[in-house]
Amino acid sequence: MLKDVRISTKISHSLLEIIFTTVCAYICGANSWEGVLEFARARESWLRKYISLENGIPLLATFWRTFAHLEPSSFEQCFSNWVHTLLGDTRHIAIDGKTLRGVYDRENPDTKLVLVSAWATDKGLLLGQVKTDVKSNEITAIPRLLDMIRIKDCLVSINAAGCQTKIAEKISGLGGDYLLALKGNQGTLKSDIEAFFQDAFSSDWEHLDFERCESVEKGHGRIDTRTVYLVKDMADCIDNTHWPNIQSVIMVNSKRRIKDKESEESRYYITSSCMGVTEAALAIRKHWAIENGLHWSLDVGFREDRQVAQKMNLAENLAVLRRIAFTLLKQEKSTLSLENKRMKAAMSEDYLDQVLGLGTIKIS
Repeated sequence: MLKDVRISTKISHSLLEIIFTTVCAYICGANSWEGVLEFARARESWLRKYISLENGIPLLATFWRTFAHLEPSSFEQCFSNWVHTLLGDTRHIAIDGKTLRGVYDRENPDTKLVLVSAWATDKGLLLGQVKTDVKSNEITAIPRLLDMIRIKDCLVSINAAGCQTKIAEKISGLGGDYLLALKGNQGTLKSDIEAFFQDAFSSDWEHLDFERCESVEKGHGRIDTRTVYLVKDMADCIDNTHWPNIQSVIMVNSKRRIKDKESEESRYYITSSCMGVTEAALAIRKHWAIENGLHWSLDVGFREDRQVAQKMNLAENLAVLRRIAFTLLKQEKSTLSLENKRMKAAMSEDYLDQVLGLGTIKIS
């Protein structure tokens, strides 16, 4: 339940009225409080189909104060609970962080707002988000995000920043499988696995249970070749007391040729899933859907990186509002871009009704 922290004797507009009006304004293209207010004034008769507005349209300061004092963690949990009613079954969850570049704290100008998000890659839905702690990083935020969402029987992929034994234990303890990118932040683990694959190539994979797949993509004057190797039964090489249920290690070798120039890169992963190499290759590629499907879409469709806020609570709550509007627009299945959906919703009340999934029943 979302708690209204305002003083009850001074409330002229219900919390639901303010949230509903603001979400609708964001769907229709508003990116500022002035935009929210102008939307409310222009669509007052339409809004009254769903909310009472007994005291008229809230003042601009009322919108600002409400979201500046709303508890962000409760708002985020309400958002996550709502999304799970839309979700159904999902098999793959990608977790990644994003810095909101327009947000700063006057009292702590070096503090940035970093939101860590969970994205259902097969559904194209944001499942939840949490901010990192002040003077901390994604490592402390990811366990809180895992507690917020449901990961049982899901594959959870995280970039190298989240390759931590405690995070792997958390995912396994909640009934999920992990797919973690490796970096030099776990002692010699990455270098050991890199040496293992070098030895495997030298011995022509003798006595190793491995799988391999390759894909070639051509376009825009370049050729990309990706070769994925998966080796099972790594218990002798990796301490499974630290990496619970570990099943395989994975190497992705990427070669790119542009005219006469060629580059090559190898990346490494560990997983507790029993999946084969083709499924692993797909999961690794799908992980980056969170960049294009969520982060890039919010920047382009909602201009998120251009949004300026000087109060952390306000910035965090506005990020949730954008994600509610984003989710509703994504649920509308037309082929329009996010920007064009917002424009159409601003022009057509019938289309806005469609995006919201509402009939003519008042919600307050």
